[in-house]
Amino acid sequence: MFWGIVILLGVGALGYSLYRLIRSFIKKESKKPVLAMAVGGLVLMGAGGSQVPAEASYLNVGQETYETDQVGKVTIKGETNEGSELTIDDKALDHDGTFTYKVQLTDEGEKELHIKSVHNGQETLKVLTIKPSKEYLAHLETQAEESRLEQAEVALKLAENSPTQAHYDEAFTKIQALSQSYPEMEERLTQVDQHLTTLALVEKLETSLDKGQVATVKEHIEQTTLEQDSLKKRLTACEAKIAEKEQVAAALALVEKAEASNAEGDYQTATTALAKLPNKQADLEKRLGTVKDQIETKKQEAAAKKAEEEKVAAEKAAAEKAAAEQAEAERQAQAQAQADAAAQAEQAAPPAAEVGTTVLITRTGEKYHNRKCGNGNYFSATLAEAQSRGLTPCSKCF
Repeated sequence: MFWGIVILLGVGALGYSLYRLIRSFIKKESKKPVLAMAVGGLVLMGAGGSQVPAEASYLNVGQETYETDQVGKVTIKGETNEGSELTIDDKALDHDGTFTYKVQLTDEGEKELHIKSVHNGQETLKVLTIKPSKEYLAHLETQAEESRLEQAEVALKLAENSPTQAHYDEAFTKIQALSQSYPEMEERLTQVDQHLTTLALVEKLETSLDKGQVATVKEHIEQTTLEQDSLKKRLTACEAKIAEKEQVAAALALVEKAEASNAEGDYQTATTALAKLPNKQADLEKRLGTVKDQIETKKQEAAAKKAEEEKVAAEKAAAEKAAAEQAEAERQAQAQAQADAAAQAEQAAPPAAEVGTTVLITRTGEKYHNRKCGNGNYFSATLAEAQSRGLTPCSKCF
């Protein structure tokens, strides 16, 4: 208190000396007393000022905990010593004894704010806690859901445009991470799943070519909406291959039958079946060529055998004919001799023929003779034999 009065006296003396100094200039009076008074005032002010304690460092920020608004912002207002060094999280902040500082949270976590003021070597520190409000947390969740939804849409479009299991799994994971249900997206994801199931069936059919699976695959293709035309074309190709497979199997059976029988008819049937196949079957054609060679060999052997048999038969027939002709000649000679003998006997015998008499007959004639009567081959027979055959005497001879 005392030193404050001293300072005030010094200020008063200094003010009065300034007044007297101005007056001395006007009235042209001596200035030494005035200057002495001014110096005395300064001395009093210096002496009093040196004894007054320095202003204490202070920092006022109101409260230690702040809550953000709905978008995560907080405005902090405070006061501190004018001219002090003020830092917030080690960053210098200009001020005039009052300051304003804005904080923006970027996530749902709390944030600590370190505010420090240094005045005349004295340090004052305040640690503030910035908490997210419920409104801001809801705002963050909305933003997060929008981001998740956008990511899910991107993943789903990729799965639709390039439907693979990996893309489906990615889209499924993204959609499952959403905080609420989106029926339209779930339906689109179901279509991708249906496509993958159908695609697996088509690929299995392409490998197995099992005709029994065609109806099931066709039903699944009708139910899917993704790449349906492409799947239909692949199914059509499978059906064509299955049909060809059946044709090849049928042709194989015919080739095997021809191989077993080596018959010309079976060979021709198998050849016709192979010609109808959409693609050449080199192995079957080679096997059928072997059958053809065997058939030709068989034909040649049969022809040679037939020629040999015909030769033997011709030789046998010629021999038999020669033997028959010789026998006939001998028989005719014998018959002629008998006829000559009978004629001689007839000339010597009485005209009446008796039952035991020898007569002449022919193989086809209806008469019996006692001599050669006309042309023909005659041979001897007893009268009883001639009569037993129903022959009657020749009117020319008897």
